Amino acid sequence: MQKQNISINSKKLLRLRALGVMSLCAFITGGLYVFSSIIATIFGITSVACCFIYILIYVNFYFRMYSFELSSNSLLIKKGVFLQNRIVINASRIQYIESLQSPVQKKLGMLTLMLHTAGSIVLLSNISNEQAKEVKITLLSKNGSGLS
Repeated sequence: MQKQNISINSKKLLRLRALGVMSLCAFITGGLYVFSSIIATIFGITSVACCFIYILIYVNFYFRMYSFELSSNSLLIKKGVFLQNRIVINASRIQYIESLQSPVQKKLGMLTLMLHTAGSIVLLSNISNEQAKEVKITLLSKNGSGLS
């Protein structure tokens, strides 16, 4: 088994999402300014500080902590910054695999795999197209399922 990290472009995607949230907070701050300039100022400074902390610190930890290991008969997913989560999926339990791709993910060359097993759905987010193809071929060749 070889440990693989998610796509490096996932950092860009997470930072873009944070900038979107920051833009939304700017609009809310403008609305709050009508009622109270002090509350608007406090909210604006707090939201900008939180977004910068998210962009500079959390995204890097998220990237380092989210990994997966693929073997011939199983997939191990490790994720979580504050609470570590380990998910092991046996290839024999996978019913089918779906590929999900937002327009931004398509532009960055990555996608999300949705692994359907007996009783649950597991997401493997923000992996490169090559990694996704490797995961599909390796896991589905063991149980005879078709690719989707």
